[in-house]
Amino acid sequence: MPSPRIAKSTPWRQRGVYAIEFAAVFLILFGMLYAVLCYGVLFGVRLGMQSAAEDAARVGLRYQPTVAQRLQAAETAAATRLAWMKYPPVLTAQLCAVGDTLVCTNGGAGTPTPPCSRAGNTICQIVVSISYAPYANRAQPWLPPLPNPLLPTGSAQNGGTSTFTLVGRASMLIDERSL
Repeated sequence: MPSPRIAKSTPWRQRGVYAIEFAAVFLILFGMLYAVLCYGVLFGVRLGMQSAAEDAARVGLRYQPTVAQRLQAAETAAATRLAWMKYPPVLTAQLCAVGDTLVCTNGGAGTPTPPCSRAGNTICQIVVSISYAPYANRAQPWLPPLPNPLLPTGSAQNGGTSTFTLVGRASMLIDERSL
């Protein structure tokens, strides 16, 4: 009577299992690497926008003869710092009186100027906002697309109607001596 065979576990019999395990682990690791790279690019763009807004607010502190020229200098500085972006962001520079509610002006004709005074009884600040919707142009997005489960709910890439927006904002108080 022949003896029952005992299954030998030699390395050459396990090659198929290793291939399946490698494929599963590779997909998980590659997905994690892709998500880290996508979010890294988004955070880099956001950091660049914040830095440009801060520099624009500093430029707005420099003395200019009119409010409109001061705000135009701030917007020009922000646009110069963000010239590397494929699609231009929306830039807004405003002069706001600090109080219970912000009274702001963009320096255009016909807009009321906040009552900023040299006496120091009304404090004003320059507010620079930069907003950018990275996936608004769905035909040619220049940032890597994020996986749908990682996108905010309602974003255009995720089948919704709105796009999420990156925002950089900076504000600086204006010293009464620079008015």
